[in-house]
Amino acid sequence: KPIENINEKIEYIFPDIIVKKINNEWKVMLNEGFYKNIKINREYSNLLEKSEDQEMINYINKKIKRIDFIIKCIEQRRQTLYKIGNVILEKQKKYFEKNEDIIPMKQKDIALELNVHESTISRAIKNKYLESLRGIVKIKSFFSIGYDKKNISISS
Repeated sequence: KPIENINEKIEYIFPDIIVKKINNEWKVMLNEGFYKNIKINREYSNLLEKSEDQEMINYINKKIKRIDFIIKCIEQRRQTLYKIGNVILEKQKKYFEKNEDIIPMKQKDIALELNVHESTISRAIKNKYLESLRGIVKIKSFFSIGYDKKNISISS
C-alpha cells in the first residue's frame, strides 16, 4: 500500500494579515484566530479572593503580572504587524489591484516610517503570511534582501 509509508508532516498556513477589498476600499485585517482567546483563567482570581495563604497569593499575583506582560507584548506585536500590513498595502497597491509584480521594499525604510527599529520589523514578519486575492504569501517576500552598496566596507 503506497500511502502507508508516508510520514510527511503536513503544515497548515494561517495568514496573519488579510488584505481585502470591502465596499470598494482596500482594508488590512489581522487574522484573530489564535489571539482572541488569550486571557487569564478566572479560577485564579477566585483563588485570590478566597485564599488566606499569603505565599499562594503572592505566587499567583506574580504569575498574573507575568501573563499580563506577555499579553501586552503580544498585543504590541499585533499592532506592529497591523501597521506593517497597512504600509505594504499603501506601497504595493498595484500588486493587489492590478496583479503587478511586488516592488521590493527595505525593512529599514518601513522601520523609519513606523518609527521602530529595523529588528522590530524583522521579528514581526518572521514566519508570517499575508492573504489576498492573489493567494497567501510570506510577508518577507515584499522585502528585498540586499546590501546598501555605499554602507559596505571590506576589510582584510
